Amino acid sequence: MKRNRLAALALSLTLVLGSPLPVLGQEAETKTPFPDVEGHWAQGVLERWYDYGVIAGDTGTGAFRPDDPLSRAEFAALLNRIMGYPLIEIKHFNDVPANAWYAETMSRLNSAGIIQGDGNDMVRPLSPVTRQEAAVILCRVLGLEEKTVELDFLDKDEISSWAAGAVGALYSMDAIHGYEGYFDPQDPINRAQAVILLDNLFDAVMTRPGTWNRDVEGDLYVNAKWVKLEDMTVTGDLIITAGVGSGDVALTNVTVMGDVLLQGCGEKSFHILSGCDLQGDILVHKGLDGAIRLVNESDGAIPSVQVDGGSSTVILEGNVTSIKVNAPTPVVFRNGKADTLSISAPKADFTLEKGSAVSSLVLESASAEAELFTEGTVTDLTVNAAAHISNQGVITSAHVTASGVVLAGTRPEKVSMISGILRPKDGEGKTLSNITVSK
Repeated sequence: MKRNRLAALALSLTLVLGSPLPVLGQEAETKTPFPDVEGHWAQGVLERWYDYGVIAGDTGTGAFRPDDPLSRAEFAALLNRIMGYPLIEIKHFNDVPANAWYAETMSRLNSAGIIQGDGNDMVRPLSPVTRQEAAVILCRVLGLEEKTVELDFLDKDEISSWAAGAVGALYSMDAIHGYEGYFDPQDPINRAQAVILLDNLFDAVMTRPGTWNRDVEGDLYVNAKWVKLEDMTVTGDLIITAGVGSGDVALTNVTVMGDVLLQGCGEKSFHILSGCDLQGDILVHKGLDGAIRLVNESDGAIPSVQVDGGSSTVILEGNVTSIKVNAPTPVVFRNGKADTLSISAPKADFTLEKGSAVSSLVLESASAEAELFTEGTVTDLTVNAAAHISNQGVITSAHVTASGVVLAGTRPEKVSMISGILRPKDGEGKTLSNITVSK
């Protein structure tokens, strides 16, 4: 499974603003207004990506110019329209004027590690994108590993060494093809070819607020702030991109057969409502724009939530079978039950609110200096690292296997430890007594 946007001078690729909110995923009421793609070999795909809200025509003429070369800046804008990269810092390339329409977009992709400058800090934003450059950039976007494969191109020896692995990766996915046996790696890619390449790699994209209610064969990328997904199946992954920001996404009667990658949404949340069946993991990694809140209001427990990174607080509500905290991101669990909770990040910060319960909570050996605050209920607590536990709720049993553990607040009903380690201490620094010691 595949994983892990422009302004006045590039209106040929800009999103049309001010239109009524659509029901996306249904057939568009009107086709693309491009007067120059009628009968073009790429017409159907261009119409689909117009419907997605990723491309549009020139103001005035409505022309798309499908056979014109695509610049590096325009390609960056298309990718950002799909992925919604956050603006972490402004990158001052020597050939990108601060007031250029593409300046912010290039900074977004640079922060994400997608587009980099050369040794002179130049990025050539107005130069055409070559076919091999497009392959390299798209491999970075999708997090694809390079591959060494036997290419069936007559000009394969013309592919630069730095691009061969990326071309191989896309070739092995049947995403790139030659023409009459030639790949033409160093020739510019034109606008229609670029959209075809995107269509080969991105199964479905949603960039405008509204409702999507059509099945997706493959992955669905969501990059809109206010979205409803209803009565549908996604056979691949559901990617909620960083471009959603602090917006809200709600799922009703949705089946996701792959994973959910949750990179955007805010405190109003990512809602899992009735009739949903999420068969894979929910992988949470949001870096900017405040807290992210995941609410399960479906009929059953979410199988798995993994917090894999980000600096913003993650709020989990509702029932979850398994929670894994793999990054030192503040996590709050409220109004729910979990069978297992595993904390493996050093200096992790986890809060179990009153009214929530965890059957088995394990602080792994890698979770040194982790902070656990609980007002809820923990049946079995295992502490394998020097961590600080502040308990204002109920811990039925605690088992300690590492030195330097603090059990502050209400003492667990039962405390045991292995021999050969220092006894845990309470919140006042006093060594705990009446502890069962095992070998």
